[in-house]
Amino acid sequence: MSLTHEQIVARRAGVGSSEILAALGKDSRCSRLELYKRKVGELPDPDFSDNERVLVGSVIEPAIRSLFEDKLGTSIVKFDDTLQHPSVPLVGHPDGIIESMDCGIEFKNRDWLIFRDEYGEDGTDQVPLRDLVQCVGYMELTGLRRWLVGVLVGGNERHLFEIHYDADLAAAIRFGVEAFWEYVKRMRPPPPETPEDVKLMWPKDLGTSIDATSEIETICAELALAKTELKAAEQRENELKAKVQRFMGENAVLVGSEGKPLATWKAPQDSLKFDAKQYQEDHPLLCDPYMRKVPNARRFLLKLK
Repeated sequence: MSLTHEQIVARRAGVGSSEILAALGKDSRCSRLELYKRKVGELPDPDFSDNERVLVGSVIEPAIRSLFEDKLGTSIVKFDDTLQHPSVPLVGHPDGIIESMDCGIEFKNRDWLIFRDEYGEDGTDQVPLRDLVQCVGYMELTGLRRWLVGVLVGGNERHLFEIHYDADLAAAIRFGVEAFWEYVKRMRPPPPETPEDVKLMWPKDLGTSIDATSEIETICAELALAKTELKAAEQRENELKAKVQRFMGENAVLVGSEGKPLATWKAPQDSLKFDAKQYQEDHPLLCDPYMRKVPNARRFLLKLK
């Protein structure tokens, strides 16, 4: 679950098992470029000190361990050391080892919405890809060939999943981790793959110009067409939405012929919001010492119509 500062530092010597998906370029939360920049020190490690989910998971981890010891009827050995693969730059810190069952276990604390959408039937290996590759990574590090995933759902339900070693997946992980680490060793970033990566790679411009190739001119034309089609689709969406809302009027839920909701139109609960602009106008002297210049991000504007 959560890592100590020492474990975070140790992960800089390789790819952590929970980072495998990012190293393979399949993680929607962290790209290969972002992971690279963390490994070479160009970006700080994520700060989860204010993350309620991470904080709660860290505090209740001993309780989760105890709950699954009770469910399994055996003890779970807490793992304190960070493991290093003998031939691949892969490191990891398993949550626990079950010696009596010759397997490891990974704990997850999930709410019902995430569990319902991402996990399958108990006893199967139907877990998110993130969990799957993490556990196979731990099997690579320990030599064990079976790993359990114990999921505490909503704070009051225990679910168990079982993952067996997959040689093909393990080989793909080893290959992907080694390929990613080559970028780190050579201090050469992997190519950007998303708009966020591009901004991360080139946050500032030099004010210079560059001549487009014929390929880039074609791509710009395709982009202009895509923007036109998107604008038309958004306009159509707004027209259809307005018709449905006009039919609903003051009603909150639209119910279909089968009795199931087709749409809802509700206002969230009122919330309190600090009016920073008004406060600055009323108390300019109090605000001045806290004013900071924030660099603006580059804006991409397509000039081709």
